[in-house]
Amino acid sequence: MPTDSAILVIDDEPLLRSAMARTLRRVGFDIVQAASGEEGLWAIDQHQFSCVITDLEMPGLSGREFVRRCHRLAPTLPVVVLTSPEHKNRVAECLEEGAVDCLSKPFSDADLRSIVRHAIDQSVAKAKRWMIPAASH
Repeated sequence: MPTDSAILVIDDEPLLRSAMARTLRRVGFDIVQAASGEEGLWAIDQHQFSCVITDLEMPGLSGREFVRRCHRLAPTLPVVVLTSPEHKNRVAECLEEGAVDCLSKPFSDADLRSIVRHAIDQSVAKAKRWMIPAASH
């Protein structure tokens, strides 16, 4: 994985946030952490990210509202929503707002790496489809 790829990890649980950051750093990502949706939106305004991972249930912004605001700031930025089994039914709302996927807790390091890689790959493929080839002279 490219070392210039930055991932934003948003979760109000410091231990889970740190564990996700550690897992993704091990495979070459630069990580920025945020403890709330509000902090996450500020980070998106300040940095370029390849992907955002955000918890669905946090104090302050709802997962759905975070995804909505995130896509106003960065329309092509892939967002993966973390959810617990009891809130799985609310993921559809986030997908409607533009999230690309969800990851149910508890999850393995391999699941996390896989879903992030998939979200980034989808985003890159989508961007390539929209690129217009330069006219030859």
